[in-house]
Amino acid sequence: MSIFNKNVNIECLKKKVVFITCKYQTNIINKIMKICSNQSLEILEISTYLDTEINIFFIRLSIQGYFQDCSFLYDFHNLLPSELEINCHNVKKPKIILLATKESHCIGNLLIKKKFGHLYADILAIISNHKILKPLVKLFHIPYYYIDHYMLSNEEHSNKILEISKKFKPDYIILAKYMRILTSKFVQSYHNKIINVHHSILPSFTGAKPYLQAYKRGVKIIGATAHYVNNYLDSGPIIFQDVVHIDHTYSLNDMIRIGHDMEQYVLNRALYLIFSNRVLIFKNRTIIF
Repeated sequence: MSIFNKNVNIECLKKKVVFITCKYQTNIINKIMKICSNQSLEILEISTYLDTEINIFFIRLSIQGYFQDCSFLYDFHNLLPSELEINCHNVKKPKIILLATKESHCIGNLLIKKKFGHLYADILAIISNHKILKPLVKLFHIPYYYIDHYMLSNEEHSNKILEISKKFKPDYIILAKYMRILTSKFVQSYHNKIINVHHSILPSFTGAKPYLQAYKRGVKIIGATAHYVNNYLDSGPIIFQDVVHIDHTYSLNDMIRIGHDMEQYVLNRALYLIFSNRVLIFKNRTIIF
């Protein structure tokens, strides 16, 4: 059925994003266009990247059409090269849960963006092991769950967070300066669905007061990294990074302020890329379209 048929209800038209990873061959794009034409699917956008080192072709396809099911994916499997991997995503507003500790800059920034329509996601709840952010969150009428970690093992504490999270069925968990290590059980429950942000002077300066350590060392750049969370500390696939150059004239407070600004910006950029389905995970790295 053509999507341009007057009898087609416009409400049935849907958008999908399809990621394709395969061995490179000539005419792959032509085959994709033929499949879409045969299925009466309109191609809204197509982006590609060829990794010449390993001869792997990465494709992001944004399509619109009348979808009764995912049968169109079978044509991709039949006509495209072997060792094919396809991921299909519906274009929809994701549901997220924010995890926080004490720092307010990332949480506050996301709440304000959501309030004024600049965050393409629904914030279902905020979970924290401290009460300090509750008055801020209350202003935005979002559920706030305080789970004290005192007298609990890390596993017990993570399980309590997991219990609440599962009730909401979020698409993503965002660590907005959440300063505790999640258990393997928690991470596996949301595989490639947990996003973290931290300042990029780690792991050079670990432990308490990293900015003070960096100030005393005389660092010349301050940056931030947003990445997916895996079972290894700060080692998941990187989504977005940025840095600012500084010099000896910057005070400790200047460094902290710049670091917070960078964390906000990098987290926002990473979430935009994820929520608009522009991030493809390949092994332990990302392809950004």
